[in-house]
Amino acid sequence: MARFLGVDGCRQGWFATWQEGDQTCGTIYPSVQALCLDHPDAVRCLIDIPIGLKQDSDRLLETSVRQALGNRKSSVFPVPCHPAAYANTYTEASAINRRQIGKGLSKQAWYICPRIRDVDELLGAEPSYRSIIGECHPELAFKCLNGTPLEASKKTEAGQLQRRQIIERYLPDLTGFIDQMLSQFPRRDLQLDDILDALILTVTAKQPAILPAEEEVGVGEIPIRMWVPLY
Repeated sequence: MARFLGVDGCRQGWFATWQEGDQTCGTIYPSVQALCLDHPDAVRCLIDIPIGLKQDSDRLLETSVRQALGNRKSSVFPVPCHPAAYANTYTEASAINRRQIGKGLSKQAWYICPRIRDVDELLGAEPSYRSIIGECHPELAFKCLNGTPLEASKKTEAGQLQRRQIIERYLPDLTGFIDQMLSQFPRRDLQLDDILDALILTVTAKQPAILPAEEEVGVGEIPIRMWVPLY
């Protein structure tokens, strides 16, 4: 059976969601390779992580995403260049980034570098996954389905309620699924906003389009593109 997955980073690795018939399912994987091995029937797997890194320049994609997000553009942060993402320390990574593209690296970007490398290494070693695994930004997906960017943060009660209402249009068993995940995994490993972000990527994976932007490729000829929901 064809499977469409949405994946968000969490403390223990990756939180993935998908549907089996009318039932929504989810669990945590330690690596993206473990996730892929567990879902050999995956048609599309959308992940909230930068995919495709430049060697010595910024990706143009972030500009397109910020323009599309408007007042939520602060949720898009600069992506490290390829050598910076593979540095051993934050100080080294920031220095490399400044040397390669003229600016240091934020702590926020550095903290997700292990996740960036996890996906980048898999796509570099297994090019066949490049047609399955794609980059997706949850806030952009919510904006596309809502018609306008969401005003409230995903960390607030109001923001979470608004996101739940959007997802529930496509996944009617949402409340039961969320309750199951929050009882199965401790909060230190999985937060409600992780669940909501993964779910909106699952919705997107089932009927996606590529955000119009200038064509780019990263190191290793890995495509740089953003998937958005087409409903």
